[in-house]
Amino acid sequence: MQDSQLLLRDGSADMTATLTGSYVLVPKAENLILRIVVPTFAETGDKIVFAFTYSDDGTNAKEVVTLPDVTYAKVVTSKITEYFTPLLEGARYVKVTATVTDADAGADFNAGKVLIGIVPAGRYNNQSNVLG
Repeated sequence: MQDSQLLLRDGSADMTATLTGSYVLVPKAENLILRIVVPTFAETGDKIVFAFTYSDDGTNAKEVVTLPDVTYAKVVTSKITEYFTPLLEGARYVKVTATVTDADAGADFNAGKVLIGIVPAGRYNNQSNVLG
């Protein structure tokens, strides 16, 4: 179950352009997982590069972690990518940015209703990438 207060992108609309997120206050926890659900890509070679930014005060970046590129051929079912992201000491806020690249530069990029949120670590064992 996803806590709606920890959604960085709620997936209510299609993601068709670069996302500049806002900081979200996260609960005090040792480890969190950033969950990214990418339903589809409009064309082969489209790409998204996600960056996870930590902040102490919700204004100034403390550290930015760029996640590996997410590039797919056309996908017809949801692709779930999870990243283990230890919360930095003192960093109580996080935000995600997503830089998109349209494979044919035709301004027709569409990754569907991308959902990005934070969930507690340890409830799912198939983590795609370990950071930190």
